[in-house]
Amino acid sequence: MILRDALPDDAVVIAAIMADWLAVTPWIPKLHTSEATMQFARDLVAAQTVRMAEVAEGVGFLARDSGEVNALFVAQAVRGRGIGRALIEGAKATGPLALWTFQANPAAQRFYRRAGLREVGRTDGAGNFEKLPDVRMEWAP
Repeated sequence: MILRDALPDDAVVIAAIMADWLAVTPWIPKLHTSEATMQFARDLVAAQTVRMAEVAEGVGFLARDSGEVNALFVAQAVRGRGIGRALIEGAKATGPLALWTFQANPAAQRFYRRAGLREVGRTDGAGNFEKLPDVRMEWAP
């Protein structure tokens, strides 16, 4: 597995991974056009610390702004192969982490708990773009 910083050209792959997840996740509202998803990916790479994890069959990425993880996605073809874990462990090496995940995504909550994050709060989703109930999780060394 290769871990590296994202390059501007990686925005295409990042947008594709996100679009694939959105397409197969029935509970997430379809609020973004493909152009908006592409722009979001470009903005992530330009403004945040984005790490890529690559194996021969696919990639994953983690975007963070300081200790706040704003996105962690792994291509469907390579889920369960340690890519997400490698990305979160790399982020943990930089210091405390915090993130939001949706209450409707128990698999993500399990993943983060196994990685050592703990739930510290829940909201009704009124404050997020999707208006979906969410869970706040944190990790500190």
